[in-house]
Amino acid sequence: MVGSRLAAVFAIGVVGCSGSSSPGDDEPVVLHCADDPRATNYAPGLSVESRRGMFSIAFDAAAPAPPARGDNTWRLLVRNAIGAPYAAADVRVKAWMPDHGHGTTPLWHDAVEAPTGTYEVGPFRLFMNGLWEMTVEVTDRGDTDEVVLAFCIADGPPGRDGGVPEDRDGGPPPPECNATAPTSCADPDLRYDDIAPIVEARCVACHDGAHDLWPLTSYEHVADWYAEIRSHLLDCTMPPPEATSPMTDAERARILLWIRCGFRP
Repeated sequence: MVGSRLAAVFAIGVVGCSGSSSPGDDEPVVLHCADDPRATNYAPGLSVESRRGMFSIAFDAAAPAPPARGDNTWRLLVRNAIGAPYAAADVRVKAWMPDHGHGTTPLWHDAVEAPTGTYEVGPFRLFMNGLWEMTVEVTDRGDTDEVVLAFCIADGPPGRDGGVPEDRDGGPPPPECNATAPTSCADPDLRYDDIAPIVEARCVACHDGAHDLWPLTSYEHVADWYAEIRSHLLDCTMPPPEATSPMTDAERARILLWIRCGFRP
C-alpha cells in the first residue's frame, strides 16, 4: 500500500509531480504540479461552459492573477446559454485538493452580484501548493449546474526548507515554533511506534478519517503523506494555530527526524 501510494505521489499524485527528492537526500522535498494535464492555464477572460450547458463563466478579474497560494479574490461574468448576463442567481465556489482529500474552510464560498451578471467571490485562502479543483456552482429558480476547473498553485517566496510557504500578508501571523530539517539521521533505530503517540495526540483529532481531511490513523497513512507532513511541520502550519493541542518543538523535531531516517515502520 505504501509503495503504491508513494509511487502515485511522485508520478502524478500530490499534484502531478515533475520532480522530487527522497528524505534520505540532502536536497529538500519540493513538489510541483505545473505539468499536470488536469490543470487549466489561466488567462484573463478565461471562459468555461457548465456541465449541462445552463451557463458559462468568464474570469473578469482575479487577484492575484493567475491564482496563487494565499488569499484569492475572483470576479466572474456569468452568462446564460444564449450569452446574456445571468442576473440574481445564487453563485458559490468550492476549493478542493483532489489529491489530498481536503479543501478550504469553509469549503464553499458564496459570491456577491455586483453589477448584474458579474459575481465577486473571496477572499478564499489556497493554503498550500498543489492542484486545486475549483467548482463554480450556479442555482437559478431551483435549477443547478456547475463548472469544474483546476489550477496548479505553486507560487510564493522560498521558505526555510526550500518549500513555498503561504503568503501571509494581511493574514494571521504564523504560529511560533522552531522547526529545522535534520541533515542526517542521528537515531537509526527510530521507528513509527516512537512517533505514533505524537500523531495520536496532536493530529488524529482532525485526521481521524471521519472528517474531510486525510486520515493519519496508521503507519501506512502517515508514511503515505510524509512529504506533506514534513512541509507543514517545517512551515509551522500544522497543527494549525487554532489547534487545542499544539505540538511542542521537541515533538516536531522527533517526527522530522523519523522522516529523515526513512520513516521506518
